[in-house]
Order: sequence, then C-alpha cells, then structure tokens
Amino acid sequence: MLVARLELVGHGDRRSDVRHPVNAASTVRRLDGEPFDVIVIDFSRTGFSFVGDFDVPLGTIVSIGLAGSGLREAEVIWIDESCHGCRFREPLATEQMAKAFRGQKHVMAELEAALLRRARAEQER
Repeated sequence: MLVARLELVGHGDRRSDVRHPVNAASTVRRLDGEPFDVIVIDFSRTGFSFVGDFDVPLGTIVSIGLAGSGLREAEVIWIDESCHGCRFREPLATEQMAKAFRGQKHVMAELEAALLRRARAEQER
C-alpha cells in the first residue's frame, strides 16, 4: 500500500498554479526602461499580480527583477482598476521560485554560506 501526503504552500486558483502571497514593494519597467513603483500582490511560476497607480494597457510587456533570477519579462494579461495580472514569458523554474521575492538579507546570507562551504571544501583538498 502506498501512503502519500500532499501539502500546498500558498493558495491555488482557477489558473491552476499555486499562488504565493507577497505584498511587497517592487519596481516594474516597461521595455523602454521607464520604472514604476508597485506592490506585488502574489506570484506563481507562471506570473504575478501587482497594484500600481499608472496606465499600462493590456498586452504591454514589462520586466521585474527577481532575487536569484534576474530580470524577467511578463505580459499584462488582465487589468482590474489599479490591479494588473501578468504572465511570465517563460515560467519560473523550481529553484527560481524558491528565491523569488525573498529579502536581500536572506539572499546575501545564502550566498555567504555557499562561499564558506566552497572555501572549506578547497581547504580539505
């Protein structure tokens, strides 16, 4: 007999990808480079939603910086007043999901730990 346990982190929705709440300040840029300060509401491996007080039409390509993933391009696919839904041009990999929208302090701590492990491994050789 096979016994399994399934856990969901975040919450699912009609788009079938698990959405992770963020509610954090970020910057979205149009392809011309113009920056807009936004609040990212949530994200999944296929997209994110944000609130921003500016006019960006459906179909606009924007980019957002993600910790551990660099800039990612996405298309605005829905708008509801000041809330915008975006679909990443390429879905995030599992590793990128784990790093996205984490604080700089956390990312730097991981980098420092990795460098320390590498130094120790070189010393043991």
